Amino acid sequence: MSATENTRKVIQRFMDNIGAMKFVEGFSVIAEDGSWTIIGKTKASRTYQGRKAIFEELVPMLAGFQAPPQVKFAAPIVEGDRAVMLGAGTGIGPTGTPYEQPFYAWVTRVRGDEIVEIIEFLDTAELDMVGFGRKLVDA
Repeated sequence: MSATENTRKVIQRFMDNIGAMKFVEGFSVIAEDGSWTIIGKTKASRTYQGRKAIFEELVPMLAGFQAPPQVKFAAPIVEGDRAVMLGAGTGIGPTGTPYEQPFYAWVTRVRGDEIVEIIEFLDTAELDMVGFGRKLVDA
């Protein structure tokens, strides 16, 4: 199997699980020494180093959502050990406010049968307002 075919298989397993809201199974595709970076300056924005940090730091931070975002993925863009997943998600934030991310992009790298790097691009203002209750004000 080529590197591109392998990467497509691994990424598809991640997308299938996350899309089905099987988060434990989806996050388990990430290598023990893998990393997940969320861009921006939200409370969740940083690099989570290792699967343990993802489960112990990121997951609880987002667990307050009344309905976690249901992500719909497009077909991934795959070349060698790299892939870009595109998607959109909707959910209900901790206060009952609808959460709408019309565009997500995850840039990933795969090693063997695991994801070793994810960099997540999203509307950080939406995450801050709905997920963490921050208000946007005119400067």
